[in-house]
Amino acid sequence: MNPNKLFGNKVKAARKRVTPTLSQKALAKRLTGAGVVASVADIIEIEAGKRILNYFEVTALASVLNTTTHHLLT
Repeated sequence: MNPNKLFGNKVKAARKRVTPTLSQKALAKRLTGAGVVASVADIIEIEAGKRILNYFEVTALASVLNTTTHHLLT
């Protein structure tokens, strides 16, 4: 499987595991609050494996999703 798609699948699964489940809009809002400007379109691209993130974005995403960067990247 494409590593970007695998990452996107892990992000989507983590988003749905958060209690209460986060919508893509809510995740974008939380990321923006964490210093990463994100829109629903960005989340859709990330989950589809079509957007590559930098280290800061991955770290913020892991924090917002209550997981680790290691989990998202491996």
